[in-house]
Amino acid sequence: MIFDHVTNISIYKNLGQRINQAFEFIQTTDFSKYPKGKHEIDGDKLFFLVNEYETKTVQNNILESHRKYIDLQYMISGNEIINFEVFVNQIVNKEYDEISDYSLFVGQESNKLCLSRGMCAMFFPNDLHMPGFALTNSEQIKKIVVKIKID
Repeated sequence: MIFDHVTNISIYKNLGQRINQAFEFIQTTDFSKYPKGKHEIDGDKLFFLVNEYETKTVQNNILESHRKYIDLQYMISGNEIINFEVFVNQIVNKEYDEISDYSLFVGQESNKLCLSRGMCAMFFPNDLHMPGFALTNSEQIKKIVVKIKID
């Protein structure tokens, strides 16, 4: 997992061409021009989702993971808590769905990070995560999720 401010992401450039392309994309793109939904950068190899939603005040303990894609989550506006854990034999809540590229797991003792404006978090396949929780009160957020295909 990587958690940092967008202004510091140049230090991660050696992690691979697609990861570098994703970081460069979030640094140079005006996301106000894109409506909610899915948008392609490089076909199914690199694309992004514009998400807008209200954060939840009730936290469940179900975490997701992906096998085909790395998630790069970048906060445009608002704040949210993301629960996360490293995968270590957690109980499967939903078996892997190959079409939607996710599995769900029952969390044990989740760590928490606060994703606020300008911050980004990158989740690799072993990083179980569940975004969307309110810091205190529910609030509207706008977040970009870049999906980076793993070869």
